[in-house]
Amino acid sequence: MKTAKHIEKLIEQLDTAPSEQMYLRTREDTLNAYEQSTMTSAQTQRNIWSTLMQSKPFRLAVAAVIMLVITTALYTGFNGTAVNAAEVLQEVIRTNQAFQGWIHIESTWVKQGEDRPVTGVRHMNTIDGTYIWQDRTDGQLKIKYHSPPRDEYIEYDSASKEIALYDLNSFPAKALVDGWPLTVDARLASFRQATGTDPYKISMTAENGLDRFDIQYFENKAEEIRVSKEKSIGFATSLTLWVDRESRLIRKSVEEIQAKKLTSMIPGWNISRRFSYGEPVIGEVYDLGVPQDALVTDYRMTPALEELLSRLRKRIADFPCYVAVKTESSVNDNGSLEKDYCGLRLYAQNNDAWLVRYYPVGARTYRNRSKKRPSLMATPKDWPSIKLQDVLSRARQIRPVGYYAYNGEDFWSNNATVYEGDNKEQQVASIKADMGIMHDIWFGKTPASYGTGTKAKLITRQGKPGLTGLYIEYHSYRPTTRHERYYWFDHKRDDMPVEKRYLSYMKDGTSVEREWRSVYLDYAQLPDGRWYPTRWQETTTKHGDDPYSSTTECHLTLSTDVALEADWFGDPNELPEHE
Repeated sequence: MKTAKHIEKLIEQLDTAPSEQMYLRTREDTLNAYEQSTMTSAQTQRNIWSTLMQSKPFRLAVAAVIMLVITTALYTGFNGTAVNAAEVLQEVIRTNQAFQGWIHIESTWVKQGEDRPVTGVRHMNTIDGTYIWQDRTDGQLKIKYHSPPRDEYIEYDSASKEIALYDLNSFPAKALVDGWPLTVDARLASFRQATGTDPYKISMTAENGLDRFDIQYFENKAEEIRVSKEKSIGFATSLTLWVDRESRLIRKSVEEIQAKKLTSMIPGWNISRRFSYGEPVIGEVYDLGVPQDALVTDYRMTPALEELLSRLRKRIADFPCYVAVKTESSVNDNGSLEKDYCGLRLYAQNNDAWLVRYYPVGARTYRNRSKKRPSLMATPKDWPSIKLQDVLSRARQIRPVGYYAYNGEDFWSNNATVYEGDNKEQQVASIKADMGIMHDIWFGKTPASYGTGTKAKLITRQGKPGLTGLYIEYHSYRPTTRHERYYWFDHKRDDMPVEKRYLSYMKDGTSVEREWRSVYLDYAQLPDGRWYPTRWQETTTKHGDDPYSSTTECHLTLSTDVALEADWFGDPNELPEHE
């Protein structure tokens, strides 16, 4: 039986098997063929391999072993690739894409280096597109319910005991679905888009009656670090799937994600998910444990609110080309303006191209982020008023302290990172909305820009007759941080802002942490009759520990008759620093 043991050992030493069934059948057929061969004559034993090859069971067994050896090589890869395992994975992907009905995913996130897990459940109906995010943390129930059949987006928070109704398309509730790719192909496509390559290796093994797929994105840690620095991105570093052999549906997955914040890597996440299919069928939000007597509040878009937002979008779009200079001066305790340490911002737009530049003005040099920065110019005698051409003649030749520049294709900034890919234009537009002059005049971001669950409504205020008020409430990426924005517009003067107020709350959701308030004081009109503000004051107040308050006065010079040449919108780093 020495030979039998040798054959059995040979089979058992194979590193990778397509499935346990194939392994067991190969082992049984091979050993049966050997047992039959031992009952032949001595002459036949001397020609054992000839006899065995004449045996149909053994020929099948040998063929299986040969295929097993070849398959093993293909799964692990002759040169680091995994052709056959990838093909089997594609079959799994197609099967999961074709599934019709409810998919339920229980997820656990653990931040790398920490041991406190975050749990949640996702429900998706692939037939009608319903998507539900359900979370229970510290005894609180939170639900986000994206419902195409009802044309609604619903949120529930047991802390407020409120069911909030939103229009499905008024706010980007669809991002709840698009931002959470449940499919394997979406994850692979995301990695391919970010890095320009496919995963380094895909292997397949059998484990506890399931087929296990291990997706290794990088050859080693050094390659992972190199790509992260080269591409300036965060990404998944590994993904493991466990798949049911009969249905080919995914039952479990474990994923490691390396995160990135602007220019530095931060601790990522280890995410495990368990998948189930079919039951429970969710018909309404109450099926998820929401009390029947919960308060229902309707935040869906009203015609009056949509009319205001439409007017504001048109005001901003009506400025395809302009040049503007905003001067900034601190207000002293006696009400006078600081003249030695001031600031100047240059804004310009020429259709798709735009720029924002910041320059110190006043003292020859002063510190900015522990570095001495030269001023654009000495404080003019008529400050804070300034001549536009004087600013342009100097700014054309001097590198700014801070800048954003976009020429329609390429983007430069000393303060932001824009990732390459399909969403580059969206990211550039978001930065422009936050930093452009239109943000100061009206606001750059519409309510929809603040994400799912944003509450927006028209408001009135005693003592402000004839003004239109807009209230926006939203939460930042930290779910416990609440923000409020108040805007007051004068409809008779092109919806010019009269006052803006922004409140950022502490984690308790009720105590104000910071407050920004802008009061607009003077206005002017362009030659075509359009209104714009020429003077306003911005006050920043910090509450809580180490409170403080400071006020800056701003003056704006705006021209739609001047168009900057294309070279203005290039990389400002090519300009020399002013000595």
